[in-house]
Amino acid sequence: MKIKIVLFFTLLALFGCASYNSKPLPDKPLWPQDISRLQLPDQISSTQIGIQHEFNPNNGLDVIEVATIAIANNPGLKQARDSAGVTKAQAFNAGLLPDPTLLIYPQPPINGGPGANSVASEYGLFYNISALITHSTVQHGVKSSEEKADLDLLWQEWLLLSQSQILFEKIITNESLLTLLLDKETLLKNIESAQHKALVEKDLDLNTIAVNTIVLKETTKQVIDLKRAIAQDRSALNQMLGLSPDTHLVLVDSLTLPHLSKQQINHQLQQLHHIRPDLLALQKGYEAQDYRLREAILGQFPAINFGYTRLRDNGAVIYNGFDLSVTLPIFNRNQGNVAIAQATRQQLYDEYQNRLNSSFSDVHQLTQDLDFLTNQMPVLLSSVDLLSQLSDSAHAAYQRQDMDLVAYGQFKINEIDKKIELVKTKQLWLEQAINLSMLIGEPLSNWVNK
Repeated sequence: MKIKIVLFFTLLALFGCASYNSKPLPDKPLWPQDISRLQLPDQISSTQIGIQHEFNPNNGLDVIEVATIAIANNPGLKQARDSAGVTKAQAFNAGLLPDPTLLIYPQPPINGGPGANSVASEYGLFYNISALITHSTVQHGVKSSEEKADLDLLWQEWLLLSQSQILFEKIITNESLLTLLLDKETLLKNIESAQHKALVEKDLDLNTIAVNTIVLKETTKQVIDLKRAIAQDRSALNQMLGLSPDTHLVLVDSLTLPHLSKQQINHQLQQLHHIRPDLLALQKGYEAQDYRLREAILGQFPAINFGYTRLRDNGAVIYNGFDLSVTLPIFNRNQGNVAIAQATRQQLYDEYQNRLNSSFSDVHQLTQDLDFLTNQMPVLLSSVDLLSQLSDSAHAAYQRQDMDLVAYGQFKINEIDKKIELVKTKQLWLEQAINLSMLIGEPLSNWVNK
């Protein structure tokens, strides 16, 4: 009967075990064939995107749709989710109570004398009582560790959102710059053609032609370099979105230039420790370590193991009893683990304080940079307007044949150069503003003009 009971509990334990399933590695790349069929989560970083947004890539991708694909399909973020799963599994494992120990010790006699022919046996059930003492503290630490893993992952999403916005706007800006440079190159080629014709008619010297040729060659080089940069950025965007290298995305510019007031920035700064996932993750990490310190302090007390035993000797005499073992805290007393836990907690405290300080410093620096760029923008806009008016007047004079192509071309080139400067300044402004938005937790929806 006892053997049946033992077999029953053994089979019951086996039924509760996990089973093995093989998962062979792939032998070829795997990318989504159609981005319109991507399986997208219902909610993606709502704190940063800020709104529900219809995903429709058929009419081009705006910045929110690009960010959505990045969050859903970025290879690095998928690995981060896997790592977060491992971290949470490790935390779950650390919070499990130890299993009890079952002892079965039969001792059949070999050459027993009279009265000693019974099979001696010992049965016992033992448990580490100390694990129950620290279990509540361990469970609190496990909960904090799991929350930290989720917050670390959320911070990775925030960083990816910022990177995708910057890369999106960089491509849009560079394609605008390319249009301006191509216009400039075409104009310079027309001027070169007219100059060569004038040279044949001996109405122009070589020095004048040489200056234009140098500018043309430099512009052509800028066009080639910019085309290569756009191709590289588009390749980087495909990689960021987890798409095949030959995917061509139609991007629709939807970013505007919002103004973040000092009051908004200061308000966000005061709430930063409640908003930023990296700061919240560090808080949870510190909290988890604080519980580990408490666990280490509780570990200074004697470890207690208790067990119930039932024995039967060869004379068929049965004994019932218990085993109790207690460690004597004389030499170790868990002092080393307490010291490690205290030092680690101090390290996490300093890390959090440094991150908080650097966050405020970064926001202050970005705010200053944005102020300078904001003050520069009206000057550039005014210059572009003035040069556009002069260029229009020169074009009218050229059409009336009151001005030659070279003279008109110089007005137009000045206008194009100033427009290029304005576009580059806007790009720099946007990059700084996107970084500021990420640092203070400003939702992405505030950047979209719908």
